[in-house]
Amino acid sequence: MQIKRLFRKIIPKSIIAKLSTFKNLLDRKTSGKEDPFELLYHNLQTIMKKTFSEDLSLKKEIEYLFDFQREVEGLISQKCEQYYQGNHPKHHLWKSHYKFIIENVLPGDNVLDVGSGASLSYIQELAGFCTQIDCCDIRKDLIERCIKENNFNNITFKVLDITEELPKEEYDVVILSHILEHLKGPEKVLQSIKQITNKIIVRLPRYDDHWTYLVKKDLGLFYYKDHDHKREYVLDDARELITSAGWKLARILNDVDIKIVAIQ
Repeated sequence: MQIKRLFRKIIPKSIIAKLSTFKNLLDRKTSGKEDPFELLYHNLQTIMKKTFSEDLSLKKEIEYLFDFQREVEGLISQKCEQYYQGNHPKHHLWKSHYKFIIENVLPGDNVLDVGSGASLSYIQELAGFCTQIDCCDIRKDLIERCIKENNFNNITFKVLDITEELPKEEYDVVILSHILEHLKGPEKVLQSIKQITNKIIVRLPRYDDHWTYLVKKDLGLFYYKDHDHKREYVLDDARELITSAGWKLARILNDVDIKIVAIQ
């Protein structure tokens, strides 16, 4: 199969447009045993120098490689989500990712999960031993999908923007799993949510969990994992965020992300 046909099928035009000499690569043929992505990386140095100039700075090369890596990883993520019919595998295959949440919710708890639209993974596990789980998200389409996929009577869903209003109910625990980094004013949400609960479980993205993010930060490049993130954290930042809102840290874990249990 020609690499040209394969790349036209899986690579968006936005990526192809960045490489003015991409046509030479696409016209190459392969026996089928050679990985086209690997071939692309092997030829990327030549492509970059032809695209820019022979005296391309090392910093510019690194920046361009990071940019290309991000787009390819985004494409892989998109294809995986399509393969699993709209459910990203990080939610249902990466079970250790949410084990911390399961461990810190007690049997019989009434739970509010904020930003539930991405996945029902840990919510359905919690439903097996919790009294009630209310789920909210700002996106109506995601809530509608969750309602269709839900098989538990003790899980409810509603469209709600937690930055604008709070549920009327009170809860034993509120879960904020990778939510605060998307908000412009996470401190305000942490303060207001004290009106409806005495316990929160928080997960935050780290930017120091891999050396490449630190290199990006050092070079002045965009170094967050998601372009929608308003901020990412290191452990001290996370402590400050939670405690400055008046919460007491009951447990904190520096793992693949930062995991926190806090109480009033």
